[in-house]
Formats: sequence, C-alpha cells, structure tokens
Amino acid sequence: MAQTIDNLSSAAASHDTAKICKTILATTLVSKLNQASGGCQRAIGNQLDDTDNLDVTVVSNGVHVAPTGQTATAQVKSTRSGHDHIDTLTLVSQNGSWRISGLAS
Repeated sequence: MAQTIDNLSSAAASHDTAKICKTILATTLVSKLNQASGGCQRAIGNQLDDTDNLDVTVVSNGVHVAPTGQTATAQVKSTRSGHDHIDTLTLVSQNGSWRISGLAS
C-alpha cells in the first residue's frame, strides 16, 4: 500500500497522468473519470494543477486495512493553496496490488 502512495507521489511530481490512470488508480475509478470531458488523464491533470506540493505522505498511524484484506484507507498529507490538507485515500486490492479507489477530504 505504501508503494502505491509513493508511486502516486512520484507520478504526480512528474505530471505523469497516463501512469496514474493506468497503474495507480483502480479500474472502477478510471471508468468514472473517463466519463468526464477529456477522460481520466485530463481530470487528474486538472487536480495536479491545483496542488502546490505534489509530495503526498502517509500520516503516522493513518493506514487501516479492512478485515477482509481487500480494502484499506490511508490518511495522507498534501499542500493545496498554501495550506496543508489531510485527506483519506481509499484503496482496493486489484490483481495482487493496491490501487487507489477514491479520495475523501
């Protein structure tokens, strides 16, 4: 799970929206984003443009895996508009790896 979040941070820093959509986000989330104008890559690119600091870090003790082992949440810190924000990422196990399935502020 930590590797997925590290991958997100690295891909976000390099604005690699293709990598984010293809290898980091869950297919269900990508399908939803693809319904928007411009698809997943444009939606993610717009979000990256609104983020000041693309370094996303897991908050201490902020990871919780469901008893089934198929879903998890991770609290992460990022900076937007000059302010630190703590958000909760939801993750799902997909084909043997963790993928980001959502974000709740």
